[in-house]
Amino acid sequence: PDRALDWLRPAMKVCARYNIVVLIHTGDGPYTIPTMFYPVIREFPMVNFIIGHFGIQTGGNYSFEAFWMAMDTPNVYCESGWCFQSRIVEFARQLPRDKIVFGTDTPPNEPGMWLRELEMLCGPAPQGMDLDEDGLEDYMGNNIARLVGIEPTAPPKTQEEAQARLKDTYASTR
Repeated sequence: PDRALDWLRPAMKVCARYNIVVLIHTGDGPYTIPTMFYPVIREFPMVNFIIGHFGIQTGGNYSFEAFWMAMDTPNVYCESGWCFQSRIVEFARQLPRDKIVFGTDTPPNEPGMWLRELEMLCGPAPQGMDLDEDGLEDYMGNNIARLVGIEPTAPPKTQEEAQARLKDTYASTR
């Protein structure tokens, strides 16, 4: 990516024009190391970038690069899938809450395993950080909704409210 700027610039210009969030696949070196994307990220500060897999996948662990990029760069966010649960706790304690978005890398991975890692944040230390329900809702979907310009709705307070919402959706019509 750092040597393909002539290929990336036209696409980034379109993303800037239409306010499109860019997901960067990371973690499988040698061409997906997070800091390799810094030239294009810095050239396009008006484009929001999500570092996929928090810089981790089967090819390497670059989670600290992703963490510092999100800490130091206003238009960089991290996607939670593949991040080690202990690192999620560590990073969530330090990053602004809006800087982590939920991800699953599904398929091939079962999405529940990645949900559980974020749910653990609601528990006590050291596996959790006593995160409140609103914080969990932010990580589970509100952060990405806001990032793409969708105003999130409050979670249902009761099972009846949840069922009533489902009746009003496209999913309930067959």
